[in-house]
Amino acid sequence: MKSVYKYIVSICISFSLLMGCERQELPFYKGETGVYFDGTTWNFTFGDVPGKSEDTVRIPVLVCGDSCPYDRTLAAEVVVNANTTAPTALYELLPGKVERGKFKGILPVVLKNPASGILDDTVFKVNVRLIPSDDFPEVRLGREAYLLSFTNQVIQPANWHWLSYYFGTYSSGWWTKIREWTGRMSLPYYPNHADTVTWNMSVGEIQAYKAMVKVKLEAYNAGPNGPLLHNDGEKSGQKVVMP
Repeated sequence: MKSVYKYIVSICISFSLLMGCERQELPFYKGETGVYFDGTTWNFTFGDVPGKSEDTVRIPVLVCGDSCPYDRTLAAEVVVNANTTAPTALYELLPGKVERGKFKGILPVVLKNPASGILDDTVFKVNVRLIPSDDFPEVRLGREAYLLSFTNQVIQPANWHWLSYYFGTYSSGWWTKIREWTGRMSLPYYPNHADTVTWNMSVGEIQAYKAMVKVKLEAYNAGPNGPLLHNDGEKSGQKVVMP
């Protein structure tokens, strides 16, 4: 009984000591609201939009910090260095914006396709960089640079890392066949992208196109011209295989 009594007293004393201690608040750090690019590169071809003399690429930007009850402006600049090969007449950097209550924004860049055909055999590049602004004092995560490439040639689509789950390894010949068999110049499937206007294809649609292309590929491989081989890229000369 004595041991039980001592145990209870010991607990009470310990509790009193804890209650008597001065409560210390841990410091809370709240950094400045910042932004960073969602990705690092984008490949664009006017071959996807035949007949257009210009088009707007909407680069995705993510917010690190709090949302706001008003629209916020993004600040950016073109870095003129070895990575920027495009003449200034071929592009225009527009003001970017993060809409109120959002954690994603868009930085628009207008690209131009002159009638001279200068883009037919050249891939131009523009190196875009986010810079601090009143709305976004910090640029975060070392992802302030974005390299935008554009041409009239057949190039790997900007969303191929998503398309590869359905069509496998990229090559220009394989992509040309996919466009031929689907009757589409592009397959704008890019889940969770900030620009839902450009990237508006659902998972159900991309699955349907995959099924269509698979039937066409099997028929081609069984025909006199098969099998279809990659004409360039990392699997050049190898048979095209779909996942």
